[in-house]
Amino acid sequence: MSNSPSLPSAPPPWRTALDLALNETASDPASRFLSLATIGLDGYPSNRTLVFRGFLDDTNDLLLATDARSQKISEILRNQNCEACWYFAARRLQFRVRGKLQVIDGSNRAMGQVRIDMWRELSEAARHQFAWPAPGAERTGKPTTATNITISELTPLPPFFVLALQPSRVDVLNINFEPHRRVVHERAGETWKSTHINP
Repeated sequence: MSNSPSLPSAPPPWRTALDLALNETASDPASRFLSLATIGLDGYPSNRTLVFRGFLDDTNDLLLATDARSQKISEILRNQNCEACWYFAARRLQFRVRGKLQVIDGSNRAMGQVRIDMWRELSEAARHQFAWPAPGAERTGKPTTATNITISELTPLPPFFVLALQPSRVDVLNINFEPHRRVVHERAGETWKSTHINP
């Protein structure tokens, strides 16, 4: 379903560290927020906060939900390069995940079930956001939340897209130590090379 390599018998060290951080902070909803930077249409970095929605099947690809009408989709279609920055305050760990973004929309039959499954896992309030007016457009009239609209729990609204971040480089900074510990993990085919560097 994905162009990314499947997980080997032993996951890369950064994935083990990330899984541990997620498990230990599971009770804190904020721990699932990450910043995603893309290349803006004007050439400047374009950054926003998104919610981590899990991993794609048996790969290391990070899944995120987005609105098809948002500017980030145009940015990704022009340039797939991106970097996510994810800080776990309770664990004092930062993950910078660099890679490429794959857009999963309603026309992608091979990945369609991923989109449907994520839609069904969303809260009712989250599903209603995709019936709001187009993000980024000028607001005219009274703001609306579309809460009076009946939205199917089974069938995604057309603006609901999924992003799959396919990592190629993960920079992990641990500030629990003095000096801090920093390790860069780079993918080479189906394997990962880890290098300890100065923080």
